[in-house]
Amino acid sequence: MNASTSVDLVSASMGKSLVSDNIAKYIMVTMSFMILPFGVPAIFLNILNVHVFVNTKLDSVTNCYLSLALSDLISMLAISNATVFNIINAFGVNWGRNLPTYTYLLTYGHSLAIDITSATTTYIALQRGLCVTLPFLTRHAFNKNRSLVICVSIFLMMLAFTLPRYATLKLISIPDPADTRVSLL
Repeated sequence: MNASTSVDLVSASMGKSLVSDNIAKYIMVTMSFMILPFGVPAIFLNILNVHVFVNTKLDSVTNCYLSLALSDLISMLAISNATVFNIINAFGVNWGRNLPTYTYLLTYGHSLAIDITSATTTYIALQRGLCVTLPFLTRHAFNKNRSLVICVSIFLMMLAFTLPRYATLKLISIPDPADTRVSLL
């Protein structure tokens, strides 16, 4: 028994969104205004941390904390700029081109800095744990140069993990010259 079937492709109609665009815009603006009071002081405190760590004697621990302060500074700069772009975009100010894309890229910069912070904090915890539990075996294992190499390696490894996400964003974004926005596929 041969049965022949025909399949017609019908485009699916888009349903109603769960949250209206206006409500989503107001939520994003409110969240952005909530981030800025914490982000701006964190920027100044991390600049102060970097200044203190650079001016102290660099050793294994200071290198790790300097790396941690730099990644936190980058994170706060990226998230503060992304929130400013969200606010500008929400009020419809025509400033710059493709503000949603800039916000998205700054969010990835924040994500990269958070990954670096997490990996550096894990390394500091591992270093401290080993120095406390095995002090005689590890007293020469951690020095200034090894910590510098590890902190730079953490940065390069996290950058290598993040670059494919940047490339994916570039590949799927389609600029719309009519309203200088980007629609994602």
